[in-house]
Amino acid sequence: MTDSSTKPEDMMPPPDAVAPSSTVDTSAEQLGASLILPVGHGVGAAQMIKRTLRIKARKPNPRRFIRVHPDMKAAVAIFIDPNDEDEFEAAPYVVLGGVAEELGSDAEANTAFVYAYATGTLGLWLCRHPRKGNDVWATTRLAVAEKAQTNWLRCHGSEDGDGYGYTEPVDKFPGPDWDRWLRGRSVFQLLGLAFRDRVIDTLDHPVVRAFEGRQR
Repeated sequence: MTDSSTKPEDMMPPPDAVAPSSTVDTSAEQLGASLILPVGHGVGAAQMIKRTLRIKARKPNPRRFIRVHPDMKAAVAIFIDPNDEDEFEAAPYVVLGGVAEELGSDAEANTAFVYAYATGTLGLWLCRHPRKGNDVWATTRLAVAEKAQTNWLRCHGSEDGDGYGYTEPVDKFPGPDWDRWLRGRSVFQLLGLAFRDRVIDTLDHPVVRAFEGRQR
């Protein structure tokens, strides 16, 4: 078993938002396209989704091996519900472009990576972009996500407690079957499905009012 930790200096710059290669005219697709930063990608009609795909935005289970799709990633602005008592597992909200600008640093830039377990179960991994200074947790998490694009691994806290590390499997795993697992979905659709009920498109959104202490 290979157990290694990434270093902040090994971190590649955060990937830019990706442009759609093909789009689908559905409510999930339209929502997903509007979540991408910067805003401005068009949505065309190509085909209708015939099967519902469930996907959640949550960090990978540190006890399970994952692969990250090398191309399906997008920059999004994330806001955390201040009323959620679990700050480490709080449900994220995606903030649309204009509102994100108004919220400033309170809506943090993230890269949403599409990942999969060996079973084919998909997830969206939100990796916050590094803040100013030595933001070792953000830089090492992004580095592990980049590593997982070519290697099966488990992402976990490093042994020295300073950032994230990873463990590779003892045996060689077969390559990910992205075509079968994704069923033709784009990153826009996956974003729309994951955040359908958690989109902040106005400063009067309840979670924004709660954060600012506004009663009305």
